[in-house]
Amino acid sequence: MSAASASSAQQVASSTNGVEKYETLSSLYHGDAIPFTLRDLKEAIPKHCFQRPVMTSMLHVISDLVQLVAYTVAYYYFSNLLESWWFSNPSLLVLSPIYYLLQSILFCSYVFIEGVTFTGLWVLQHECGHYAFADSPLVCDIVGYLIGSALLVPYFAWQKSHAIHHANTNHMTRDQTWVPQNIQPVPSHNPAEKPEETKNVQMKPKSESAFSAVVDMIVMATIGWPLHLLVNISGPIKENFYAYYAKGIRYEPAMINDNGEHDAENEYSDYKQVSKKSPISFTSHFLPSSPIFNKSEFFKIHLSNFGVIAMLYIVYQLFQVFGWQVMVTTYVLPLLVQFFFLTTLTFLQHVHDDIPHLDEGEWNWLKGAICTVDRSFGSFLDSKLHHITDTHVCHHIFSKIPFYHAEEATRAIRTKLGVYHKDETSKSFFGALYHNLQHCVALKRNEKHRGILWWDH
Repeated sequence: MSAASASSAQQVASSTNGVEKYETLSSLYHGDAIPFTLRDLKEAIPKHCFQRPVMTSMLHVISDLVQLVAYTVAYYYFSNLLESWWFSNPSLLVLSPIYYLLQSILFCSYVFIEGVTFTGLWVLQHECGHYAFADSPLVCDIVGYLIGSALLVPYFAWQKSHAIHHANTNHMTRDQTWVPQNIQPVPSHNPAEKPEETKNVQMKPKSESAFSAVVDMIVMATIGWPLHLLVNISGPIKENFYAYYAKGIRYEPAMINDNGEHDAENEYSDYKQVSKKSPISFTSHFLPSSPIFNKSEFFKIHLSNFGVIAMLYIVYQLFQVFGWQVMVTTYVLPLLVQFFFLTTLTFLQHVHDDIPHLDEGEWNWLKGAICTVDRSFGSFLDSKLHHITDTHVCHHIFSKIPFYHAEEATRAIRTKLGVYHKDETSKSFFGALYHNLQHCVALKRNEKHRGILWWDH
């Protein structure tokens, strides 16, 4: 890390004034301020970290599948054992509330650990989507397609949108994941705009109520992930059906001139409304006509749809055979746990007080890649989730490093990244989730470098 960056880091740490803090942070991301290159980071990582032997990866798939079966067998064994033992002792019948409490604890524990393991399998299909699972792209796609379809993921469609996310991380108009929809309005300096257009402009709320934050958590746990797949609910505004067509949100990026400076004279107002809402063009992972797909991917998108439909048919048949209680317990509820983890983990990986979003003039690929956060949820969960949480910065920089080498690679680049490495360890999982949902609500432009946007507190 350069002396200038080290000095900036000390300034950030010592800043108590919010404005001063974000002015200092903005200087770290403005222009060519980053003091390292992609090559610098790659050279710091041991070469074996880039190796991805297929047998090692397959063993993790097999391990997760064996665990799914083992957890299910253990749950039904101990549940039945508890039931037969309890009701065979007449003296215990008067304590039936305790029995139902124990069964509830056993049930919730099973659903949680099964859901976490579902999420671990999703992470492995995520590895396949990046071709980090094996050297052979074909092997990656076959394994990823099978796992993804089993978890109701349209694999090839998700693979494409996720690749766009990695190529445009924290870009205000091109990213595909958790793109902010609320931006504080700023007046335009364009003399062509009428003065009355700048009057009576309401600022966006800086935070939301505790009740709203809890409701957001419930949405994340239930329909958040399906909505992402169906209508790109957290995607860029122009491709987001809910934001663009239902709420009428628009976004105009800051104008940057040829010298890389803010061009106030030719800038539109951030709150200048655009009333035209047609033609309708939004992203859905199930529609080949979505703007993120091209004509050559038509077959792959339908193949993804076929995989999801086939799995739904298999699940329907299993419902007929085993009954709704067994299927809800062993598949539906664990799948909801997986939905919750997918939405909350991706949210926490990309939303942080000290992580900026960038307009085109300030953004470049490396800046976007390091605008992510490592969060550890304890060694057990980190391991079960194949380290998708605690090595996420490294993953965004080198997405083909397999997860079982990511910890070592993270340690290798942490010193090089310096102040640019964000590692959130001060808050618990739910503490960080609650804080970010409540307080990371609207972005505000940095006054000096208006192509850099921070959460407004």
